[in-house]
Amino acid sequence: MSEDRGKEEEKFDFTAEGEGYISLGEAGVLALRTAVGAPGNYGRRLRGVPMVFEVVESGEDDDYYNITLSFRPQGDFSGTSGQEQFVIGKEGTIAVRQVLSLPTQTSGSGSGAGRAGGIPTWLLFGGLGAVVIAVIAVVAFIALRPSPTTGVGGGPGAVQVAIPADTPEPTDRPEPTVPIEKTIEAGGQQGRAKATPMPTYTPQPTYTPYPTPTSIPRPTPTSIPRPTAQAATRVPAGAQPSGVIHYGVKETGIFEGHPRFISSPRYQYMAATAGESMVTIRPDFSPAPSLALEWSISPDFLEWTWKIRDDVEFHKGYGNLTVQDVLYSFKEYHEGALNPRSGIIGDYWVGNAGGSQTVVDDYTVIVDTGEPWVPVRAFEFMRHLGGLSTSIVSKKQSDDRGAEAASKDIAMTGPWEIKDHASGEYWRFTAVEDHWRQTPYFAELV
Repeated sequence: MSEDRGKEEEKFDFTAEGEGYISLGEAGVLALRTAVGAPGNYGRRLRGVPMVFEVVESGEDDDYYNITLSFRPQGDFSGTSGQEQFVIGKEGTIAVRQVLSLPTQTSGSGSGAGRAGGIPTWLLFGGLGAVVIAVIAVVAFIALRPSPTTGVGGGPGAVQVAIPADTPEPTDRPEPTVPIEKTIEAGGQQGRAKATPMPTYTPQPTYTPYPTPTSIPRPTPTSIPRPTAQAATRVPAGAQPSGVIHYGVKETGIFEGHPRFISSPRYQYMAATAGESMVTIRPDFSPAPSLALEWSISPDFLEWTWKIRDDVEFHKGYGNLTVQDVLYSFKEYHEGALNPRSGIIGDYWVGNAGGSQTVVDDYTVIVDTGEPWVPVRAFEFMRHLGGLSTSIVSKKQSDDRGAEAASKDIAMTGPWEIKDHASGEYWRFTAVEDHWRQTPYFAELV
């Protein structure tokens, strides 16, 4: 596939064929864009304040990327930045967003230093000083005006200053004529008349306990409808694939096709061309048959019986598809651990939870999961293991040539067969004639 570096950044969307995943770096960019475009709740003090964001920690597990951003006000800032956490699904959806801490500024520094309530200190104290000086000047002006009678002061109309005479001798205070006992009694009566009465106590209602809830009976599991196989689409009789179709992508990276070595976005490209998985995905995200003709689940959700097609051929002459190829491919996806669903693949197909696999014949296998896989979990599993996630490869090719050599010229089952490639430049596929599902209309895909 040829490079197209001038195009916009590629996004993987859910389609009827499956789903794509974003990388850890793209998850960090998504977190930054979200934080800048829709700032979180940083409190009233920082509301509307432009922030600077930076990725300070990132990691991932089977299902999610964990991105931690630091944030602080733009411009000069001296203190500790706040932190905000984003938990992002591998499909590019933000599952959780939470503010872990807010920025704290060192006292007396930064853009807020020397401020009181948002007013610069020099302005605050300078203003107070000006007011004090003005008051002193007014007092001095009044005090220095001359008196028209005494001549004291510095100008006409000054306030008169009285010259105090000799201090008079204090006179004796007369004794009260009202008896002190009656005065006390009258004061007490007046105080009682003005006293505010206390509110009357209103009794509170007594606590009534809620009734003890009764247990809800668990529903009896219902059987899941058996899927029907899709009809193959054929090129009209007498028509042969012709021409070349060119499809440009942002990057191809180093070519890998084997489940142990393949990673995103390569398994999306391979699944859309050379590969096929057990199920495909309908527009409503429900699973539909692909390499698997049908499957059934036991009432206790422990045993799954899979029946695969008996008319599927591998590329490059590696023979007919069997359940041994299916079990081998899923084991390699799990052990390679490059697929974001490698953990759940191991739980289901490899028996990590105490399960097992029983091969009934070349086209039938019973998978014991070791623990119940109830419908919600089962459908989640099928949604992620269909379409673009897990193409089945030939076990015989890897046994004959080794997994690393097979990965560069992989034998899969899809309508396109890989012919040659130059990593970082192009991948060239040829059409598979008489393919069980659909023969391409074009002879080559580059």
